Amino acid sequence: MPNTLLWKAFFLNSSLETLQSMGNELGIPVTDLTPALVDSAQKNLAIERFVFWKDGMHWNVLGIKTAAQVVCETVREIKCANQLETVNQLDN
Repeated sequence: MPNTLLWKAFFLNSSLETLQSMGNELGIPVTDLTPALVDSAQKNLAIERFVFWKDGMHWNVLGIKTAAQVVCETVREIKCANQLETVNQLDN
């Protein structure tokens, strides 16, 4: 990883901004899961279902499911599966 990317990782204020910047420089897509997690949290709060464990630090099953749905949608949109197939062919 180039030194500029390391500098950004340590000194930018936002983790998402850091990841997006690094992803852009390396040509790796970065997906923001925050809107989907917030939406799921708001929809489920009334029925006392949460996307995080009570410690507020880690996703629970609902949070993981929400994130997985967004990741799957993103993979379909950017056709990562086709890219992975191409990479696997390089190994043969």
